[in-house]
This record gives sequence, structure tokens and C-alpha cells, in this order.
Amino acid sequence: MRNYNTWYYLLFVLLVMGAFSSMAQNDYGNTIMGAVGISFAILFAWQMYRHLSSKEGMRPFALLEAASLGVLSALLAARVLYIHFTSIEYILVACGLMLVIIYARSAAQLWGELSGNTMKPALVTVAFYISMILYCLAVSVAPFAPSLISVMGSAALMLLLVVLLSNLLMGSFVVSGEQTTVLAVISGRRDRSLVLMTAFLLFTAYAALTRMHVIPEMYSDEYPQVYHQLVQSAESGKEKKEDGLYRYEAFKKAYDEFVSNQK
Repeated sequence: MRNYNTWYYLLFVLLVMGAFSSMAQNDYGNTIMGAVGISFAILFAWQMYRHLSSKEGMRPFALLEAASLGVLSALLAARVLYIHFTSIEYILVACGLMLVIIYARSAAQLWGELSGNTMKPALVTVAFYISMILYCLAVSVAPFAPSLISVMGSAALMLLLVVLLSNLLMGSFVVSGEQTTVLAVISGRRDRSLVLMTAFLLFTAYAALTRMHVIPEMYSDEYPQVYHQLVQSAESGKEKKEDGLYRYEAFKKAYDEFVSNQK
């Protein structure tokens, strides 16, 4: 995956720039973040094509991982750009659970490879994937059990911080006669877990800092402030759907009809 690292870095930088622009009450910040989500989706789609056309033979789990991340990126772009369509919640759940299966498989394989000679690095490496699994589960339950997001997200963050600290304290160790580190072992899996880790850390940091009022929330003047308050209420689990819709969805539908009638 190293061939794509430059693209990942550039897109994450643009994502942060878009977020800060939105916090500064510049509506084009959302446009930047939406474009980043679409760009990630295109990048993962290209990786899917490369997997399908690879002379080394198709790697089905790598293909499914790219597909899941591509769809999640597209859903993120849709959310930022206020695009909603039927069954989006079920698609989110399916992608999240697919990633859970993929990273559980990676954890099991690495445990088998490392536990025989290097127990501590094996435990830390598996802990990393458990952290990713918890984050993916948080994504999966978000539409139906929003109250669990903070619990799973907090547990995943704590576990991830332990992994990163352990990586620094342990330094390098020997596997198959070669010096390596925990993050190098994970990177050697040729999956996209480190990319996902970066995204999760950014989103977690944003959520934590806004709750502590260290940084302002993202802004958009496309809809009244009450719309964003209703979205937050739905995400916090404080309300349930009425007639198949959350209040923010009903508000958006009515508001769009009102604006359309005024044109």
C-alpha cells in the first residue's frame, strides 16, 4: 500500500483543512470535505481495479476491504454534502461488519505467526486490530444504537493509545531473523488498517475537542442552526424515528420543499 501513501497524506491534509475552514464558518469547508470523501472513494475504487487485474492473483479480502472503505468514503461525502438516500443505514452496517471480519482475520493470522516466539509483540499487534474492530463496530451500530458509539469509541481509543505507546517502549524485535516493530508488522500486512487508524484518530480528536469546547463545531449556512442541533440529538440517541424518519430528516424535507416553493 506504500504506493498510495502520498495520496493518503494529501487527502488527510485536505480533510483537516476543510474541517478548520468549516469551523471558521466558511461554507466551502464542507465542499472540500465532500470532495475529499469522493476522492477517497475513487482511490479505493482504483485499488479494487488493481486487485482484479493483478497478475499475482486476486486477494478477495483485500478487494472487500477496498470496497468497504470506498463505500464508507462515499457515504461520508454524502453526509457532508447533505445527500441522503434510502437504506443508507443498512449499507453502513454492512460495510462496518465486513471490516470487522477482515480485521478479525488479520488478528488471528498475526497471532498465529507471532505468538510462538514473540508473545508481547503478538499481544500488542492483536490489540491494534481489536481497536480497529471496536471502531468498525461503533460505525456499524451508529444508525441504530447511537448511545454505544461513545462507549466503543472510547474503548477503541484507549486500546489504540496503549498500542502506540507499547510500540515506542518495546522498540524493535526479531521476527524470522529480521528486526521489526509492531507498526512495521501491521504495515507488512498490506492492508489499509493504518489508513483507517488515522481517520479514526482524526474523528475521535474532533469529537473530544468539540465536547470540551476547545474548538468550535463545523458550520454550514445551507440549513438553519436548528437542523444541526436535531442531527446531534439523533446521533446522541436521545430520540427515535417517527414514521420512519428522525426529526432532522423531516425538518430537512420540509425545509427543502419550502425553499423550492420560494424560487
